[in-house]
Amino acid sequence: MEQSTQPWSAAILVIVVLLAAIPIYALFRIWRGRPRLSDEERSEAAASPLTRLQRNAWLGVAVGVAALGTIAVLITIYGVAEYWNNDSFRLAILGLFIGALVVCAVLLSASAGLEKKRPALTSAIDWSWRRPGPIKSGSC
Repeated sequence: MEQSTQPWSAAILVIVVLLAAIPIYALFRIWRGRPRLSDEERSEAAASPLTRLQRNAWLGVAVGVAALGTIAVLITIYGVAEYWNNDSFRLAILGLFIGALVVCAVLLSASAGLEKKRPALTSAIDWSWRRPGPIKSGSC
């Protein structure tokens, strides 16, 4: 069986590659232009513990990478034709992807929920923060 390609498929491939290269180039420029940390600052940052939001973000990245890796392995083993022809296999792949999204959403909502549970400031401190400061006149 011979596969035929459309004449415009090469043009679409070039456009997709260029569109993918734009954010990569922008990230490279941002990474290169950021200030460098000294050795002391780098060791201090490495020794500081991760916040709950950072831990949950890394867990979300791990869940996403694991799910996408599993999907890639399954499609590599069974093939794209099986994905196209078998509805139960397609639903299993989709379920795996949506399950990973749900896990990431739960991790994010757990982190956001902790932000709301912080103890409120006492009313005196809260009042002093909200009131305007003294107004200075032009002559001191």
